[in-house]
Amino acid sequence: MLDAYTAAVIRRWCAFLLIPIFTWIILAPPAAADDPTNLIVSNLRDTSFVIAWTTTARAIGQVQLIGGAKYSDDRGATFSGTTHYVTVGGLQPDTRYQFDVLSGNTTSARNGSHYSVTTGARLDPPIPDLIVGQVRNPDNSIAADTIVLVTVQQPHGIASPLSMLLTPRDNGIFHVNLSDARAATDPTRYLYYAQDDQVTIQAINAFGVGMWVSKISDSRLRANDPAHMAIVQLRASAPAPTLIAQPVTPTPVPETAKPFDAWNVVLIGIAIAILIAVGLVAAAALFVWKR
Repeated sequence: MLDAYTAAVIRRWCAFLLIPIFTWIILAPPAAADDPTNLIVSNLRDTSFVIAWTTTARAIGQVQLIGGAKYSDDRGATFSGTTHYVTVGGLQPDTRYQFDVLSGNTTSARNGSHYSVTTGARLDPPIPDLIVGQVRNPDNSIAADTIVLVTVQQPHGIASPLSMLLTPRDNGIFHVNLSDARAATDPTRYLYYAQDDQVTIQAINAFGVGMWVSKISDSRLRANDPAHMAIVQLRASAPAPTLIAQPVTPTPVPETAKPFDAWNVVLIGIAIAILIAVGLVAAAALFVWKR
């Protein structure tokens, strides 16, 4: 049994050691509801690209080019929602751009890194190959404020994803020019596909996520009657729905670390461990001395 003096010393040490622990809990940045998830680059062109993402809470989304302009959601600078779709335009071909994602009160810069995208080469417009379809919510209502992603897969390559933002006026119907797809590994050329190649259509909004997979030759992709179109049926998911597959994500570019980032959290943890060890040793030594 510890005597009263030793117990009091240990209690004082424990109280002292709890100070940095509570400080770490307070300072450690929690995951915010407006943190971007499912961040994807799509519609890569010679002078533009699209950045799309989702959040668990409604927020205003923007994209800030490093050393350049700030771009707002395609639905307007004041649009607030859980899907975010920003077209970054007016760019130069074959040029690498860095950017940050501004989502609500969160600036997503990969803990001290910017995202980066390289625009494609200037190419002659291809012969149009328009595919269509409709997206429906889990309750079978017409989907709106929905991000639609289209990707072509073939045995020897994959396309950089194409996308469309469904707004209420679209009546849930998407239309994407498949021939605009560029090779994911080489944006200086279009991806030349065959009718037997596979096309994957994904859709996501606040109500759920869905996917439709078929061959490019599927007649439903070019139907004029909505009753015969390809239907992407959304399924209710967790509060933060995630895409089943992310075709392409941006590449972070290191820069000088921010004042408080993941390394700070690690250092605080190490400091706490050292303080706890010192406290236990001191308490044990004091106990032995009193004995």
